[in-house]
Amino acid sequence: MADEVYQQNVYNKQKPFISFRKVLKSMGNEYNDVELISFNSISKGIFGECGLRGGYMELTNIEDEGWDQLYKLHSFELHLNSIAQIVIEVMCDPPKVGDESYDLYCREYNTHYESLRKRALLITQKLNTIEGITCQTVSGSMFAFPKINIPPKAINAAKKQNTTPDTFYCLQLLENKGICLAPGSTFHQKNDSFYFCATILPPENELEYCIHHIADFHNKFLTKFA
Repeated sequence: MADEVYQQNVYNKQKPFISFRKVLKSMGNEYNDVELISFNSISKGIFGECGLRGGYMELTNIEDEGWDQLYKLHSFELHLNSIAQIVIEVMCDPPKVGDESYDLYCREYNTHYESLRKRALLITQKLNTIEGITCQTVSGSMFAFPKINIPPKAINAAKKQNTTPDTFYCLQLLENKGICLAPGSTFHQKNDSFYFCATILPPENELEYCIHHIADFHNKFLTKFA
């Protein structure tokens, strides 16, 4: 099963998205019977219509029994509303040259994409200027996952509250600055390493504003628990 919902959210044009299906087809005849289910969603991509809750899957090399089970599952589940179905259709079959909406679609798509690319670059650069925070380049998706330096005293304080150090850090940030981040422990990070997950979706000016306050909090946090 291949989760490929961020296939449009690739901001490094030198490294384009490569589907699992393409890789599978290039691996030789001995892999011709490998089953693959690839997922995509209107919640992600460039327009990110999260509230519509729609998506699709592409099935490759699925045996008849698998098709039967999927058909059975689909036959008694609730179906998407009409708007979500229209958006899925547009995602799978966007306007083409000559269509009335083609120029508008391209302008809106390119504007959204360029804004996301700028925000990915912005959050990477700004977070890496904060002492004690390191962030890999956000080359895709809608999130940054920077590593944070948490002093031993803060780790001990987190243990006293029976929580993880990164959760302690994120709660302190929320209480002091009103900024909500997801602690890295939610994503099963390596032992004795600490991260947080931040979205790049806020508008550029709001994103820069938030990072400024994260920097202020982080510096005070390091001083407090030095």
